[in-house]
Amino acid sequence: MKHPISAVLAAALLICSAGIAVAASPPANDNFADASSIAPLPFAQVADLSTATTEAGENLDCGFPSTKTVWYRYTPSATELLSVDIAGSDADAGLRVYFDHGSGPGLAYCWQSGPLYLGVSTSFTTYFQLSVDTGSHASLSVVSLPLLTVTATIDGVGRLNMSTGTTVFTGTITCNMPANAYVGLLTAYQRQGRKVGVAQGYSDTVACGTTPTPWAVTAYAGLQPGSAGVDWEVSAYIFGPPDQSATFRGGPVTVKIKVG
Repeated sequence: MKHPISAVLAAALLICSAGIAVAASPPANDNFADASSIAPLPFAQVADLSTATTEAGENLDCGFPSTKTVWYRYTPSATELLSVDIAGSDADAGLRVYFDHGSGPGLAYCWQSGPLYLGVSTSFTTYFQLSVDTGSHASLSVVSLPLLTVTATIDGVGRLNMSTGTTVFTGTITCNMPANAYVGLLTAYQRQGRKVGVAQGYSDTVACGTTPTPWAVTAYAGLQPGSAGVDWEVSAYIFGPPDQSATFRGGPVTVKIKVG
């Protein structure tokens, strides 16, 4: 039969041990040095920050308080446009974005609502500091978006109006997504005896897309029937979100100048 005193001690030890709580460990990416890689994209994660901490010297600027943070990092394999969002996070969640070009991370953006669009490249690593203050959960979503690209062609014949001295050059523009574009700084060089004739002009705005769209430039100068070397530049742009722009430089090519 168990001794009464032993039974009392055992009961007391059981009560004490039941009241001892083992402290939960912070997240694996709690500190900057342990930032989690988010490659490949798309990436989405709801982070539990209930046991997260801030480390000594950690940057908490931006105007929103942060008592708990976790870190993520991303280095792309090519130039990319990213859409970054923290939708679905607790109300006091915030995001700080840092670019590290090799000399240490520098704060680039502070964000709390809506998608943030970032241009990134292989020349630097991007760090994301996800935080809450009194909350405990934050969501991070990172998606790679297509970059706007544009190409163009020029026709082999330019049409010269002898009465006005203007020459119309034509070609096509192709964009990988709907965008506005224009052809500008078109310069046609033509040797005329001992001098060189130079013509320049600009196109109207062209709504370009995946199907080649015609463009036309009226060049103002004194070209003559014959051949001209032509350089041209195409600029395309999208008024976002996100805003994007792209350029294409063509030439020099030889274009036959004909009357009519």
